[in-house]
Amino acid sequence: MDIELLKREIRYRGGRRGLKETDVTLGGFVQNELNTLTERELLELRDICFEPDQFLLAWLTDEQNPPKPEPQNSTWQKLKQHHQQRLIAG
Repeated sequence: MDIELLKREIRYRGGRRGLKETDVTLGGFVQNELNTLTERELLELRDICFEPDQFLLAWLTDEQNPPKPEPQNSTWQKLKQHHQQRLIAG
């Protein structure tokens, strides 16, 4: 697998989402964490980047009835933690 190509795809898909909240959260996570992730985590993040903004927002805000269950992997947990820290920091 070409890791640099995968990172470029993630940077592109993670940076311009459509909804400001997902742009800021996902784009910030990509900017801060991309070079620290393992190949498996990069693949998980790429899959997350393909999810619709409405799904991401529902999962990030712990909506009661999300459109589908949120991802159950370490990369998603890191992204959620990034989101929570961003909210606390204001």
